[in-house]
Amino acid sequence: MNDRTATKEPTNPGRFIVGMPRAGTTAIIRALSLDPEVAAFGETLFFGRNWIEPDQNGHLDQSAIERHAERFATLKLDPAGTSGLWPERTSVSDDIAEAMRRTTAPCSPDVLFQAITDTVLSLTGRKFWVEKTPHHMMYLDRMLGYFPDARFVVMIRSPAAFLQSYKQQGDRKSPEARRLFHRIYHPAMASLVARRTYEAAERADRYEQVFLVRLEDLASAPEIWLPRVREHLKLPDVTSASFAKDNSSFADGRVEQRPLSNAECAWLRKITGPAAARLGYDVGSLQGSTRALAMSGATLPWWGIRNARTLTKLDQGGIRSLIKRWMR
Repeated sequence: MNDRTATKEPTNPGRFIVGMPRAGTTAIIRALSLDPEVAAFGETLFFGRNWIEPDQNGHLDQSAIERHAERFATLKLDPAGTSGLWPERTSVSDDIAEAMRRTTAPCSPDVLFQAITDTVLSLTGRKFWVEKTPHHMMYLDRMLGYFPDARFVVMIRSPAAFLQSYKQQGDRKSPEARRLFHRIYHPAMASLVARRTYEAAERADRYEQVFLVRLEDLASAPEIWLPRVREHLKLPDVTSASFAKDNSSFADGRVEQRPLSNAECAWLRKITGPAAARLGYDVGSLQGSTRALAMSGATLPWWGIRNARTLTKLDQGGIRSLIKRWMR
């Protein structure tokens, strides 16, 4: 690790919720935030999608800090609204962006990240912070380099439940957003996402700082699993802790749950099956056919052309780079 410019002791050693998309990370931070001492929030994207590489000395200069602040100002942290940590505000991103700008340059990334967490604690009046960004699971080595004593909860869920939620994640949004989600969805690409996150979860589970949690277990027995989560994160015991199911895809019956098609089941079995099996999930019961797989595969070239511009925004290298990253 490169030398870093230290300013003050961190507010805590680092507590992070990471894992598979659509696997209950939002529900768990809302459960943790019911504790008046805990500010559990997300998603900062700081160590992953919004990462800015420090210079050769491990420092961020003033221009890099400003870039971080500009990116952060566009984020809407969760939980928000009347049930969130800051009920009188729709967003605290501007407050955090300003705190980042006040950080003295040059500084190391962990010092700048501390500006985020310190601001959250100041605004909420709470003692402990827990940050959640699911895709940070791909960057545990980077995060442990800056927070060697950090604790991580890695969330996963069954392949079929993941795909069911993933394909309908936009159904409760505006018509424009719903059209976008439906256009960029393809079961082959979603299955690649699932496989990559299962493989990352398998690697992460080798760290003693990691606690692997299946959403199915947490949802069925929160009285057992939530205390285990709190214990792993080294949060104080509380008798009033509870886990409220927060099904953002099918909440309140407002969105009809559509069954998986033969093609979707076939893609899951082919692409995700071995990685899921190593984590204890069985995809053998998913009914799919070779014919459905072939017909779905034939649509991939048109899917790539149609979504080239949108997917390039997610990866500067374009679709080929995106798919290559998923398939590593």
